[in-house]
Amino acid sequence: MLDAGAWTRPVAAGSPAGTISHVATNLWMGAKPPPDRRVNRNFEVLVLLAGKDEYAYEPSPAVFPGIRLIWREFDDGALPPAQASIAVQIGEFVAKAMVAGKRCLVTCNMGLNRSGLICGIALIARGMSADQAIERIRRRRNPNALYNSYFVKFLYDYALMKGR
Repeated sequence: MLDAGAWTRPVAAGSPAGTISHVATNLWMGAKPPPDRRVNRNFEVLVLLAGKDEYAYEPSPAVFPGIRLIWREFDDGALPPAQASIAVQIGEFVAKAMVAGKRCLVTCNMGLNRSGLICGIALIARGMSADQAIERIRRRRNPNALYNSYFVKFLYDYALMKGR
């Protein structure tokens, strides 16, 4: 069970920054986390996708000790090929961690697009269609999640590649 702190409390659609939403078994999505021990108590995997200048602290294992930290700066626009490949690697890693029973939190600045992309890849890797993954993210996180049309197209292309 998650710590009942305000940052980890489940939220309704229209989630403000600093909150997270439960997307699927062992998968949460949200805005950039505070450098707070609740993250360490509640999750085994933390994915940070916001740029360095979007944090009020230096994202590092020292800030989140005892947790598998993946920090990659992603543009919130069209993905260059190198970032697309990394996005797939991270999403598939998250999918495997979910299956292994690891609680995963995927974050970006607002918790809408970059985190939605990685969560969408993880859900598709676990067997959902692109439509199912996008609908799930929008229903569970925010109706405006994945408003980046490049990311939505990427999820459809990824699903097609996976035969979903």
